[in-house]
Amino acid sequence: MTTLSIIIPVFNGEKVIKRCLESIFSQTDFSFIVDVIVVNDGSLDNSWAILKGYELLHPNLLIVNQVNSGTGAARNVGLEIAKGDFIWFIDSDDYIQQGAFKVIEKYFFNSGEKNTFAFNYFKRNNRDEINIPDKQIIHKGFEVFSGVNFINPSSNKPYFLWVLLFDKKTIDTFNVRFINGIKNLEDLEFSIKYFIHANKVVYINQRLYNYCENETSTSRNLTKSNLVKIAKDTLIVHQSIKKTTCTISNLVSKQIVTDILDKSIIGFFYSLFKFDYSFSEVKYYYSIYLNNTLLPTNIKSANFKFFIFEKFVNSKMLFLTVSFFKKLKTK
Repeated sequence: MTTLSIIIPVFNGEKVIKRCLESIFSQTDFSFIVDVIVVNDGSLDNSWAILKGYELLHPNLLIVNQVNSGTGAARNVGLEIAKGDFIWFIDSDDYIQQGAFKVIEKYFFNSGEKNTFAFNYFKRNNRDEINIPDKQIIHKGFEVFSGVNFINPSSNKPYFLWVLLFDKKTIDTFNVRFINGIKNLEDLEFSIKYFIHANKVVYINQRLYNYCENETSTSRNLTKSNLVKIAKDTLIVHQSIKKTTCTISNLVSKQIVTDILDKSIIGFFYSLFKFDYSFSEVKYYYSIYLNNTLLPTNIKSANFKFFIFEKFVNSKMLFLTVSFFKKLKTK
């Protein structure tokens, strides 16, 4: 019988973890096996006590406690423990739709296309209202993709960790893991390493997941110390993805991953340009990216604004000169 392992990292989640767990344990009308692994990542609030209470009620729930090491490290711990055929990473401040398991069983576990399952999601703000979905997450129908083509920017499909059921055998065979200690883009790096080895991806346009915007997330924290951490982590991830592209023999797959990397690089330099980074930091990272052949980029699929900004970034003298005067003005 098919087994699904759900991995949930928790850090100071006392206000949200109950909702997350209840959305899982209240699922009905399914026949596959579910085990839930919650990794308490050194929470300083009442999360541990809440989790232990749920563990007493649910024999398929395993709680693991660790010193605060970050979300990626917590997920890696979960992967080492998980015995399921498929893995679902769920964030503690999110929750799944009622009937999600029934849909998964009907369209994935009962189909012959068993490798990776993808679906859609709701985006909710802190008042629990459904935001108008961005156009990039509206899709139609039931589709099957071959491996890395699913994350091709032209396919326009969501591939966030939490809208995917990963094949555990693929993860273990190719030792796909998160980079420990990284707080930015670790999901992207993991997904790329996975999808270059995935066989078939089944996508269904049903919203099975509720993504809840977190005002305190790392990406929203624009303090100077956090910006420094984001920049360091981003470089590590980009270097890792660049290294991964060198292992891809299929030219089409290599171009898809390169395009994803290049878009992420341009996004990073937009952040360097816009946010509270000094000119010396901008100049430092520009030099590092050049020396690591991460610049110049050559994005094959981009809208006009992205195309123009890429040309701006790729012109070293222009980008650094404009950055210098912009940072001087905002001092």
